[in-house]
Amino acid sequence: MPWVRTWQSVPQPARAGTVAARGLASRTARMRVHTSVGGSALRLTLSNVYGSRPLVVTAATVALPAQEAGSLPTARPGTVRPLTFAGRADVEVPARGTAVSDALTFDVPAHADLLVSLAFGSTPVPLTGHLWAMSTTWLSVPGDRTADTDGFAFTRPVDSGFVATAIDVVPVGRRALPTVVAFGDSITDGIGSTVDADRRWPDLLAARLPGVAVVNAGIGANQVTADSRKGGQAALRRFGRDALGVPDPDAVVLLEGINDIQTGARAGTVTAGLATLADRARARGVRVVLATVTPYGGRRAYSVKGERTRQAVNTWIRTRAVQDGHADVVVDLDAVLRDPADRTRLARAYDCGDHIHPNDAGYAVVAAAVEPALRAVLPLHEEPVVTPTVTATRTQALTPTGTPTPTP
Repeated sequence: MPWVRTWQSVPQPARAGTVAARGLASRTARMRVHTSVGGSALRLTLSNVYGSRPLVVTAATVALPAQEAGSLPTARPGTVRPLTFAGRADVEVPARGTAVSDALTFDVPAHADLLVSLAFGSTPVPLTGHLWAMSTTWLSVPGDRTADTDGFAFTRPVDSGFVATAIDVVPVGRRALPTVVAFGDSITDGIGSTVDADRRWPDLLAARLPGVAVVNAGIGANQVTADSRKGGQAALRRFGRDALGVPDPDAVVLLEGINDIQTGARAGTVTAGLATLADRARARGVRVVLATVTPYGGRRAYSVKGERTRQAVNTWIRTRAVQDGHADVVVDLDAVLRDPADRTRLARAYDCGDHIHPNDAGYAVVAAAVEPALRAVLPLHEEPVVTPTVTATRTQALTPTGTPTPTP
């Protein structure tokens, strides 16, 4: 089957003191996920890649949410469908491993929500998941509540995902669809956007590119070259799994480096890491859109030395990345997000308030800038456009030659 990834949540290890670290023994988690493209069948990937012992999932279902406002834990009647694994309702996910469900015939809508429910075994096991999901997960009272239509058993909302890390679909007509991987740190992860509004820039990019699968491979606090307690494996270590491991990626958008800079990395270390990532993608025939590092002035971690490093990294991206054969095109997100009066800071209109992460309007600007860069390197067919919920204003992108051009 021509599987295409419609949704992804990059796996992270359980952090001490969290729900994931304690496990969800004998409980059910119902997760809200948002698709980029639709299809006629789906499969679900469960991850235990950071687990030191097997994880038992006793049941799993997928459903469409009820249409009434405020009823997201409630499934639409008649849409709750059980998933199987090698024909069984339960599955033991091996330590350091994954499990993929059997194909399920299901009408998966594009740019819409699904509810994924997982019931866990009675032994508490720390859960691989995603810390900042920017999308609500509801935890149930004890018991297998995966088949519930009403949401009454789901009494605790949290902003983390657990175990479910990818949904692939078979496109209607089984035609191939372009796949773009958005790879980065918390800015790609969508920190600062409105929870449950799907206003992360990869979501907004998908809305601008109907018929294109946009896969989010962002992790908050991630660094290019160094592992960290908060950001997990360095980009150089996880790129093969989280970007090149996506089914048949056509392009990758690289937006990373600010966390390395905040922790004192040298410009040459960051640019060498970005070049390595880009070269690995291009060696696989994957097009590379490389983004400049965005401002962080006003943060406690800001320093004049760090700003000089950021400017040096961005100069390399703008002047050498394409010329030296590392990237296909550069998109200057620094230029479109910074304050015109102070290039060290995000523009106030795009700052979520922490001086490093964009707000909804800022993420819309990012999506609007990335779109033409992708159209420059991929043969994208036109489909009816899904109107984004947030409109972009001052934007520009860079062509492969580095010439600023206006974007829609």
